[in-house]
Amino acid sequence: MVRILRTGALALAGALCMGQQGFPLRPGDWEGTTAVQGMKEPMVIHLCINDAEWYKALAQNRVCKMDQLAVNSKGASYGMSCDMKIGQMKGTIDLKFDGMEHMTGTAAMTMTMNARAPMAITTVTDYRWKSSQCNASDVNTRKK
Repeated sequence: MVRILRTGALALAGALCMGQQGFPLRPGDWEGTTAVQGMKEPMVIHLCINDAEWYKALAQNRVCKMDQLAVNSKGASYGMSCDMKIGQMKGTIDLKFDGMEHMTGTAAMTMTMNARAPMAITTVTDYRWKSSQCNASDVNTRKK
């Protein structure tokens, strides 16, 4: 589940650079806090979000395909479909910009895992800018 959410967060980051000249908000270290149905504690991740990382996330996403992207000064939305070894995930992502240092993302997805019945899941991620400098804790720039 965490890997799927991380993939979704990176796909969300990558999607915004399509159709415009780079990341529209303040670049740097962003903290994303995701509330997930069925989980007691929210998941917190740090992402490096700048023009280079947006383009990199888009170019290197082999798992998920994005379509119907719409971007404007107030936010972005798109459809996403991910084919993974253990199943499939499809749905829509809606991102709202609230100033240069805050955005909120909502994902409404249907997941089919290990040939089980499809499961609907909705996540809400609150993204807050933390620093102009990316760091080693950012999941998309961590050395593997």
